[in-house]
Amino acid sequence: MITQQDFEEIMKDEVRSRHLVMLKEPFSTFVNESIMEYGTVDKLDEANRVADVFIARLKKRGMYEDPRNAEWVAIVYAATMIHNLFYDGSITSLFIARQELQCIANDVHMQDNHFEFICQTIEGQLGDDCPVPMCKVKDDSPQGMMAQARWFVVEMGGSIPIENSEE
Repeated sequence: MITQQDFEEIMKDEVRSRHLVMLKEPFSTFVNESIMEYGTVDKLDEANRVADVFIARLKKRGMYEDPRNAEWVAIVYAATMIHNLFYDGSITSLFIARQELQCIANDVHMQDNHFEFICQTIEGQLGDDCPVPMCKVKDDSPQGMMAQARWFVVEMGGSIPIENSEE
């Protein structure tokens, strides 16, 4: 859990808040409240590294649009920033976000289909390695690119320079 005061400090830190400030409402409040309730600084740092790779992949494929203007990017971006709040290596933990974050989604008046897409993205974060067939995502989809970014950062220890993710 991150306190309100700690979160305010994070938002003053240009490096730690670099992806959080890119989200529009209701995704911004949803992600921020989810991180404050269930996150840690380490999980935020990991999510930022995954988002760096994800955004770089979108740009390389010519698919990137500013998430403040492109709803589909905002939805996957939001999922990227909270993908690791509950996942602990167990299959069942992939589905905890759906239960625990529903009340936050309701509080910020998030559309049901947006919350569903966020949950599907979180549940598909293992990509091809997911033993649940319905949760496997297509590699060339935005969800698949997020899963690949997560794999690169978490499983391979990879990262990219921050300035490359913002070009």
